[in-house]
Amino acid sequence: MPGSATHNPACLILAPVVMAGAATLGCDWQTCIAAGIGCASGVAVSPDLDMVNTVRVPVIGWLWGAYWWPYRKLIAHRAYISHAPIVGTLVRLAYLMPIIIIAISILPPGLVAAWAAGLACADIGHAVLDALFTN
Repeated sequence: MPGSATHNPACLILAPVVMAGAATLGCDWQTCIAAGIGCASGVAVSPDLDMVNTVRVPVIGWLWGAYWWPYRKLIAHRAYISHAPIVGTLVRLAYLMPIIIIAISILPPGLVAAWAAGLACADIGHAVLDALFTN
């Protein structure tokens, strides 16, 4: 199964594809960028947050790790609720709800939804890579 050395670049490579897809669907440029950022944020909000030391976030790394500590304790690695596309995304979005509420108070809710859709695309990419490279 691929590790972060494969998953992280894949999220970043997939981000412009997600942006182009949003543009093809007729989304405005802000929504396209939000979706692309959501996909790229799959590096920090990955299905592998259920493992210790999988995410390196500059500046707030230790705080991000502390935030996700209860999640790691509650969810076993590669559990359905962490790794299933869409389901895993929704579980992590629910866990992020305090941060999302703050984001919605600052940004238009549609942009936050586009970010979440981009994150779901990153999770689908993660699942595809896991399926392709799992023995």
